Order: sequence, then structure tokens, then C-alpha cells
Amino acid sequence: MFDGESHLSLYATLTAVFLGLYAWLLVRDRAQHHDEPPYYPYLVPGSKAYVVSDPADVTTVYRNSTALSFDTYIERGIAFVYGVRPSALGSPVGSPTLRDVVKGGTAANGTVVENSHVYSRRYLLQEAALEDLTKRTALQISRLLDAYEPSGEIGLHEWARTILSTAVTNAIYGPGLLQAHPDLIDRMWEFDDSFHHILSRPPFLLRKVYETRQELYRIFSDYVGDDDRSETMREGAFGLATARAENLKEAGSSVQMRAGCEIPLFHALHANATPTAFWVLAYILSTPGLKDRILLEIGPALKSRTKIDDDPDIDIAYLVSPKSCPLIHSCLYEAMRLTSGSLSTRLVEKPTAIGTYTLYPRNAVFVPSRIVHLAEDHWGPDVLQFDPDRFIKRPEELRPGNMWLRPFGGGATICPGRQYAGNEVKLFVAAVLRRFEVELRPGESVPPVDNSIPSAGMMKPARDVAVELAPRVSAM
Repeated sequence: MFDGESHLSLYATLTAVFLGLYAWLLVRDRAQHHDEPPYYPYLVPGSKAYVVSDPADVTTVYRNSTALSFDTYIERGIAFVYGVRPSALGSPVGSPTLRDVVKGGTAANGTVVENSHVYSRRYLLQEAALEDLTKRTALQISRLLDAYEPSGEIGLHEWARTILSTAVTNAIYGPGLLQAHPDLIDRMWEFDDSFHHILSRPPFLLRKVYETRQELYRIFSDYVGDDDRSETMREGAFGLATARAENLKEAGSSVQMRAGCEIPLFHALHANATPTAFWVLAYILSTPGLKDRILLEIGPALKSRTKIDDDPDIDIAYLVSPKSCPLIHSCLYEAMRLTSGSLSTRLVEKPTAIGTYTLYPRNAVFVPSRIVHLAEDHWGPDVLQFDPDRFIKRPEELRPGNMWLRPFGGGATICPGRQYAGNEVKLFVAAVLRRFEVELRPGESVPPVDNSIPSAGMMKPARDVAVELAPRVSAM
């Protein structure tokens, strides 16, 4: 119907109209109160964004969990980024709203919808559940690496994405999900690489990312469905993968709604821990003598390897304990200090005093960690250097509530998966180093973070790292 020039003209016109309307909305209602702090334009027209970085002020933000709401912000973000809107996903009137899913509530049929924080903590923080999940993950990592046949040079970032994401998916969702949908990991990383565009581009420029998101909906609708195929797919799954969908089904939610609520969880399980594993390995390989020190430290945790055994080939409790393995623990937090773009977010619901300023309702609060993670006046002149012993020399920095180190956020909504993520990374690093001779390609180095991609968690590398991978002659 339109030729090429007509298409370009139409897009140019729509873009001009969109930008003009957005600019008008952005400056509307921009009057500043006399006691209001400096602010920045925000994605939501007519709203402002306050950036809080001083550690004392950050503590105040985390303590004001009612006036400065995390749940409301997350509810809006999930709806916008992941498209989770019950009515659009075929859920009937009276079934759980997204607010019910985030904050807890009661459906019209009387079913109690569990608060998402309670649900997450049950499966990621309770000791027995965390122990079970970590064991499952250790077994999956071992099986995948035992079956892997090195072929020379690999891209470390891409390889870690494939191996660790597959292991975690099998451990949590059971083997049936990837058997039925072997392209899931690739689709998830496609979405991860591009979903930030949803926050900055008009919808008519987002066809590709929306197509990828729709493919994730198709896969997870198949997984949480009500037929025998879906039930078979879920065999062997950990409760984290199934409890939410079962609760929503009982409350009357559609299959699409249940799928939509699984996608953010699946994304979160991979988007931060996997790049962290890459960064830790990259720094270990680039620091002379560090790999041998790590192997010496984890040696007592290593068990004889039997591929048919259902017990992990590593003493998990020994490996993940900062007391028995302080060096790998210090390396983990030092890598996160240098590469985390963690951003805590809140929505102001009541006027709130922060120092000498007042934050006003309807506006956003951003608490970036990277500013304090790279503060020279706190960390010293080597702040930009990787020091594997930094947190052995300064163990007080790892105390709970330290506002100078917060890769997992803070306050009541600190990441519930933080312990599992740390365990997962340590297991992967230990399993790789015990099985393979792995070295950086000559001339290779740790890349800088990619500052061109917005990040609210672990940042991506600006490029991949080429490493030489070969079976260890005498496997440990």
C-alpha cells in the first residue's frame, strides 16, 4: 500500500508527533518546591527522578519502605517491560491483579494470593530450600561440564551464558522445559540484550523485542499449562518454578497470566548471576597466580568425581563458607563491586524528608550503587583495580547494611536470591577450574563494562574474552 519513501515519511511524521507530545508532557508540572532536591527528567511524563547516593541518605530511603514504595514501582515495571496485564492476558474479572501478585491479596473466589516477597524468601532463603536448590545446581553444573568437550578457543562470556543458564534452568524448572524448548536460553538472552529499549523507544520501533517477548510467553504458557504435556514438562521441578503458577491457577488466572508472571522470575534468575560468573572467572584468569591460589583454597572441598552419583562432587558447605574459602568469597564481591550497576528504585507515595530535602509524591527515587562502589575516598587510590584480597583485608565491608557495598540492593526488599546467586557463581567457578586448563588468549585482558546498555544489576562486558580451554591433564 505504501512505497519505501511513504513508509519513511510516515515514520518520520509519527516520530515527530511522538517526540513533540512527549516533550510537552515532560515539562508540564515541573515546578520545583523550595525544599526539593535537584532532579532529572524521568521516563514518565510529568514526573521527576531523584538520585540518592550518600550512604546516610540511602539508609533513610531503605527505612522508609511505606512512603517510598518498592512494590508499586515493581508492579508498574513488570506491567510495562514484561506486558503483564491480566485483562490483556485473558484473565477474568475477579482473578488476581498484578498488585495481588506483587503485594498479596485475595481473589474473588476466596483464594489467597501470596505476597511475592514471602514466596521468594521461602524458596531462596529458607535453609532447607536453599540447601536443596544449591545441591540441584551443583549436580547440573557437574553433569554439563563432564559432558562438555573443549574444542580450543571459546568466548568466555558466551560460554558461561550457555552452560550456567542451562544448569540453573534444569535445576529449577526440571529437564523437561529445555527438552521441549531448546531455544529458550537463546530467546531469554535476546530479550535481555534488548529489553531496555522498551523504556526509551516508541512502540512502533520495538517490533523485534516484542516478538521475542511473545515467544517467551508462548514457551511459558506451554510450561504452566493445564494439559498432560505441561504436567510432564514440570516433572522434577523445584517449588520456586511451580508454586506461583499453581497459586494463580487456583485463584482463577489464565494460562497467559500465569506465564507472564513466570517470565520476570526466569529473567531475574539469569540476568545477574551469569554475568557475575563471567566477571569472576575473567578477573581470576587475568591476575597472575590467583588461579593456583583459588585451586589450593577449594582443594579440601573437592570430592572424587563419579558421573553416576546423585551426590555433588564437591563439599558445598565448605566451598560457599566465607570462613573456609575466604579468597573466592572476596573475589566474588570484588568483581561485583567493580561491575555492578545495581540500581534500587522507589516511588514516592508520601512526602518524605531526606536530610535537608523533601521528596514529593508521584516521583521516582533512584539509588545507584556504582557511585559508592567506585568512590576513591572510601576504597582508596586502587579503587578501579581488582584486588582479590580486598575483602580479606577489610572484612568489615561485608557486614550487613554496609551502604558502601550493595550489589544486591538493600533494606526490606534486598534481593532474596543473593545467597543462591553467590553459591551458584562459586560452584561454577570451582567446577570449571577443577576440570579444565583455562587461560586467557595471549594479549587478552578483562574488558571494560559496557556503559552503552542501561543496567539495574550486573553490567555486561563491552566485548567477550577469548580463552583457551582444554581438559585438565589430572582432573581434580
